[in-house]
Amino acid sequence: ALLLWALLAAQAVPSPAPQPPPAVPSPSAATPAPAPPTPAPLPTPLASTSPLPSPVSPPAPTASPTPPYGYVFVPPSPSPDLAPGAPWIVEIEMTDRAIHPNVEMRVHVRTNPAVVSVTAAALGRTLELPELAPGEFERAERIPSLPFFAFGRTVQVEFRAASTDGRVVSVTIPVQIER
Repeated sequence: ALLLWALLAAQAVPSPAPQPPPAVPSPSAATPAPAPPTPAPLPTPLASTSPLPSPVSPPAPTASPTPPYGYVFVPPSPSPDLAPGAPWIVEIEMTDRAIHPNVEMRVHVRTNPAVVSVTAAALGRTLELPELAPGEFERAERIPSLPFFAFGRTVQVEFRAASTDGRVVSVTIPVQIER
């Protein structure tokens, strides 16, 4: 109880401002007395008497996709005589080169600006990859449970990029199905 009262009393009574120490007369008239030290300025409420480390700002976001992609496929460069406005797939990034059941698979496709839609097709099924920005398409899907006979197989996944005038370019990537 006494400790609690002491803490409350210390908070309630402001501490007096520091005063300079009194000058001490010098014993000899031949040596001048040192000047009294000047008091340090009182800190303002926003000032700090001890240096604080400056806050470190987080790194700026980059244009690269957020999730780490374990597999990146870069198709061969287009021929120099590629018609203007023709679609082109620049890069395909996947979470993994293998498909695993009950795990999310993320696919990111970068294209030239002429591309307005991208699809991925395998085993008779086609999925649209939504456009994030011009030339950026991405989709994330949780792979469902698969039958036992699917494991160990390789599936050919065809990525098709189309332009507004109907021209299409495709890239096929082999993907392994694993447990």
